[in-house]
Amino acid sequence: MKIRAMTQEDKPGLMRLLDNTPEFLPDEVDLAEEVIDDYLEDSAASGFFILVADLEPGIGGYVVYGTVPITNNVWELYWFAVDNNIRGQGIGRKLWEAAENAMWEAGARLLVLETSSKSEYDRTNLFYKRAGYEVVGLIKDFYMIGDDQITYGKRRPQ
Repeated sequence: MKIRAMTQEDKPGLMRLLDNTPEFLPDEVDLAEEVIDDYLEDSAASGFFILVADLEPGIGGYVVYGTVPITNNVWELYWFAVDNNIRGQGIGRKLWEAAENAMWEAGARLLVLETSSKSEYDRTNLFYKRAGYEVVGLIKDFYMIGDDQITYGKRRPQ
């Protein structure tokens, strides 16, 4: 497996992965595709960085991250998914570490991410906690009644 920047050739496989990710609703997949298209059209102008786990052949996962505008070196992890059929094999951890390392090397002082409190995200929330992220905020009923937004943060290691 190789972690590398996304290319145009990766899009069909990545869209299949997203379409088959049970946590993502169709509207969320549509939004993810908009982000991917912006990145592929002009990565610098998009403000996003996208890494993929290239299984040679096939895409096993991806992560989208970027700076948070008008902040002092705060970066956000926007999207993250691993093929449902190969979860638990360390692919997500390797993708995550590659993204984190890139952000720290770029001068990040704080990493943040937002996610759902739905039970379908229990495994994802556990992943974030094991990666050293702490809950720094919670907005009740943010996405819909009964689905809170959980915000995690991780400060630059000293």
